[in-house]
Amino acid sequence: MSEHIAALRLLLIGGLVFVHYGPLPGSQTNPFRGVADLSNALPETLNSATLYLFFSAVPLLSILSGYLFFHSRTQSISQRLKRRARTIALPSLLWLLLWLLLARLFAELFPTALASVSHYWTSGAGVQAALTATQWPGLPWPEGFRALVRWLNATTAHPMVVQFWFIHDLLLTLLATPLIRPLLSRWPRLMLAALTLFWLSGLNPPLLFNFQVPFFFACGAALALHPDLARPLPGPLWAWALAMAVLVLGRVWLPAWQTPVGSMPLEHQWECLVRLCGVGLFHRTVQAWPPQGFKRHLVRWSPAAFFLFAFHYPTVRVLKWLTDAWVAGPIGQVVHWLAVPLATIALGLALAALLSRHWPRGFAWLNGQRTLAARPSRNPNTVNAVEGQ
Repeated sequence: MSEHIAALRLLLIGGLVFVHYGPLPGSQTNPFRGVADLSNALPETLNSATLYLFFSAVPLLSILSGYLFFHSRTQSISQRLKRRARTIALPSLLWLLLWLLLARLFAELFPTALASVSHYWTSGAGVQAALTATQWPGLPWPEGFRALVRWLNATTAHPMVVQFWFIHDLLLTLLATPLIRPLLSRWPRLMLAALTLFWLSGLNPPLLFNFQVPFFFACGAALALHPDLARPLPGPLWAWALAMAVLVLGRVWLPAWQTPVGSMPLEHQWECLVRLCGVGLFHRTVQAWPPQGFKRHLVRWSPAAFFLFAFHYPTVRVLKWLTDAWVAGPIGQVVHWLAVPLATIALGLALAALLSRHWPRGFAWLNGQRTLAARPSRNPNTVNAVEGQ
């Protein structure tokens, strides 16, 4: 089980690098909106379809978080929360501060380029708040301090390093675990049915960016608290792959034939089906892989998954920005779309290995107290090495 979780974690976080790649060089098409322009169909389809394929990353990572949090029977809820504060909250804060300082340095070194590349650092107004808050003494105390706090805890906009919205929602979900546990312990099916209906509605509670994190966390928690709920997924692997292909390509291509172009009927519900099917597909795929080969490499590097998660954005966008001008034609776009995320993953894992070897204490703080061993453990009880929490 631990090796299955380890392989899944690194595979999904690697997929997030492709999700955050963004539009193809020279294209104005947002891959989150599908392929509205068929004149460049192949590169646009590859980019958008891969994005939707890995839409299941957050649901599966949330399921793993919920399962692992409640799987342990030896620690109290308060002890587990203290551990997560050390292995999730603190390293996330360190990474946010590190990216904040780098953004400030970027603003000093390339002031004329800031307007054109600021969106590489944020999904909204976070970069402006961050840079304003760090123009000391640009804002007097305590206004500057309050702006910095708002940016760090993402209360008014997505965090400057966009992937940390997931950490934001996960930490809030963890704070609710004293309530989640008794409800799921007593009425698991009723609670999951209610949460499913709320998730399908597309509504998001206050303070959360996306309800999918607490919903899928609760699914993982229910599996840990009630092992009898776990059932083998029906159907062969090829059927899951075919269903996923139909759902993803439908989501990618249908907007081109809608009025207005780019619109999507029942968009949220369709994407919910994509996420659910992806959860089953990735689980079955990794389960079917032999322990040797690619799966062995995923397990080997999985302890660096949190490091890669925190490192990959905006790194992937900066590498993209630096190399966009070299791209020409559809073939060049496809090569660039493949090369930049893979280079980001390789760079992140190489940096993790370098820090782990030459500055192990610093790497441990940035990686949530996880170490990158020379060889993966084969002890099935060593969940902490791969859980990412």
